[in-house]
Amino acid sequence: MHPTSVINGRYQLQTKLGAGGMGIVYRATDRLTGETVALKQVTTPEKLHVSMTQSLALTPSQLRLALAQEFQTLAGLRHPHIISVLDYGFDAGQQPFFTMDYLPAAETILAAGQAQPVARRIELLQQLLQALAYLHRRGVLHRDLKPGNVLVCRGAVKVLDFGLAASTRSGSSLSGGTPLYLAPEVWEATAYTPAADLWAVGVMGVELLAGHHPFGPLDGDLTSRVLDDAPDLAGVPEAVRPVLARLLDKDPVARYGRAADVLAELAAALGQEAPAETTAIRESYLQAATFVGREAEMAQLEAALLGALAGRGSAWLIGGESGVGKTRLLDELRTRALVQGFQVLRGQMREDGSLPYEAWREPVRHLAATLPEMDALAASVLLPLVPDIGELVGSTVSPAPELEGAAAQTRLFTTVATLLRQANRPLLILMEDLQWAKESLYPIPFITRTIKDQPVVLIGSYRNDEQPALPERLADMQLLSLPRLTTQEMAELSRAMLGEIGQQENVLTLIQQETEGNAFFAVEVVRALAEDVGKLRAIGQRPLPEQLLPGGIQAIIERRLERIPAAAWPLLQLAAVAGRELDLKLVEAFAGAVDVPAWWLPLCSNAAVLEVRNGRWQFSHDKIRRSVLMALPAAARAAHHGQIAEAITAVYPDSPEMAAPIAHHWQAAGNNEQERHYRLAAANYAQEQFAYDDLLAQLDRALILTADSDLAAQFDILAKKVKALYFLGKTEQEENAAKQLISLAEKTHDAEKIVVAHTARVQSLITKGDLDTANRIAQDTMGRFVDQPVDSLTGLFPVWAMCAIMQGYSDHALSILD
Repeated sequence: MHPTSVINGRYQLQTKLGAGGMGIVYRATDRLTGETVALKQVTTPEKLHVSMTQSLALTPSQLRLALAQEFQTLAGLRHPHIISVLDYGFDAGQQPFFTMDYLPAAETILAAGQAQPVARRIELLQQLLQALAYLHRRGVLHRDLKPGNVLVCRGAVKVLDFGLAASTRSGSSLSGGTPLYLAPEVWEATAYTPAADLWAVGVMGVELLAGHHPFGPLDGDLTSRVLDDAPDLAGVPEAVRPVLARLLDKDPVARYGRAADVLAELAAALGQEAPAETTAIRESYLQAATFVGREAEMAQLEAALLGALAGRGSAWLIGGESGVGKTRLLDELRTRALVQGFQVLRGQMREDGSLPYEAWREPVRHLAATLPEMDALAASVLLPLVPDIGELVGSTVSPAPELEGAAAQTRLFTTVATLLRQANRPLLILMEDLQWAKESLYPIPFITRTIKDQPVVLIGSYRNDEQPALPERLADMQLLSLPRLTTQEMAELSRAMLGEIGQQENVLTLIQQETEGNAFFAVEVVRALAEDVGKLRAIGQRPLPEQLLPGGIQAIIERRLERIPAAAWPLLQLAAVAGRELDLKLVEAFAGAVDVPAWWLPLCSNAAVLEVRNGRWQFSHDKIRRSVLMALPAAARAAHHGQIAEAITAVYPDSPEMAAPIAHHWQAAGNNEQERHYRLAAANYAQEQFAYDDLLAQLDRALILTADSDLAAQFDILAKKVKALYFLGKTEQEENAAKQLISLAEKTHDAEKIVVAHTARVQSLITKGDLDTANRIAQDTMGRFVDQPVDSLTGLFPVWAMCAIMQGYSDHALSILD
């Protein structure tokens, strides 16, 4: 049925759903998420149009880059009436593909409209127009509108196959769609414009409302009828007939210029209120502005990619302040790496409650799924990092033989390094927001050294104003600092967003003055200007203020957030409290009557508050999330943290890895009892992950929350802390903690605990090299309890014997063990 059953190790192809001029569509299973998706393999990329203006006169490499950039744009589109593009890339044979939502039991718009009242059929047409208005505002032409690409699922229209269409000519006009829906100017090979998409809507509108094609049937005379004859509008309701007649005007200029205009006239004809205008039109320019500046940095990183292809791997650390453009640079590099055949793995740190080795989890999980095979020991070692690795490799995975401390970490890092070496494609590994990383930093020096002779590029990004010392800790990585954009680069960005208006001196001066070269600030300033004057193209045509807002960027963001309807705010605030990246399962748990996918997400996306990135919803910038948080009173924020903790517990009932995030939210909620419970659970999980820094942090917090009177609980926590410090090699801290443990044990008057505490002290002294003191304390402890039934003495003997061996007294060591 298909030549390759698994695409890039991730998408398991199931059944063929259909084929067309540009490729084949399969129902597929995403092995990383378990979800069913529709996957389209683009089999004739040389025939594709990419965007409204892209020329087809491209080399194969340029075409792949153009396609990747187009896929990236399409993957960021979200609207209730368009099918979502979830992922994209190139397979092992460099054939492009992309994945979409799978629509089970869908039917065409014509089939869905049969036997329905006229009002319902017009509603379906309006939904189609709403989708088209959104696409056109994002700079995306459909080019192949036909009933087969306008489906209805669960009562809602879903437009698919937008933005990319096959051509049967070398020009930029004719699409490869069904001739029944091609506009006259397309037959005449003139430029394809939004008006041609609207012609197809007019044809389907007649079919939907009157039951026949306005120029049918499909025969040898179809072209002449389309070019010369008036449309047959018999049966079209009188009220909307003028609207459809204009949609089918032979002259594209006489047709409607925008889908929004059609919606407005339809509403007027039916006595309905005109649909409200959104901010989508300006966002299409702001969000998709051409990548500008950073030529030197991009040249260095592209050289790193070329070096990797030649077997010379490298590691880079990209630093810059928040909003300077680190993510945009990595997005562009990802696109270029895909074109060159790289497999791109991406990890993301979270600010609060991150999991041990957070930045490595998704890259390792993704890589494990794509390898043709993995030995049992490697899978066992990676099991704590990738709990579902058994499902990914298709076998039962047992825990690895137990190791502790440095040995366990070394085994884990070596296994990850081996995994990278076994990859069958060059690798680009991106890790973002390392300023929040703890354990995730540990493998980086080891991996950096091992990839020097491999086709691997490792790149981490961090906020250098928050962690200025990070380059010293990751000294083997090459540092690339991103300064703010220069005046010239700001001029290029301004032009990319505003066209020629962006080159006007007064516009440039204001943008530079308000932003000082911060790219995120620049986009926000242009948004604010457009809101003030009503539209982007009006900027520069009216007098500009000397200062945009006294409160600067923060005031601009707050003003934009004020435009979010009140009904959307409660969910937005909960999402902001939960973190920058949205967990849609949690969002749905709080949604109540709010329709998250159809209303709330598109609303927040159109306002540029939320965005889709790498298939996941997130706040479009952390500054926006922080602004939402600032609007929350302290008491309300604490209550939200408690709600989120309860929701995580309910949504993920048997997930020990969620203990740390839950504890974080209970801490912010002020619930000490619940926080302590989950801190201890998080400590146990961190210990299983060999994440000793995180273990220490969890134990320290749990100790603070433990009652002074509960000596036994304090002892248990402190004993674990001493052990963690030993594994981390923090000798002085280990000895101090061991002394505290002895003091605490003596207060309990519990012989077992006293022996355990002194054993820990002996171990700390051995680590420190003070063998004489260690031997003396061991002897004293033995003498004190030798005549008592103290089981924990069995733990003292091997430590004492080790001390004797290190002192050169092997016979004494044997006598101790006897």
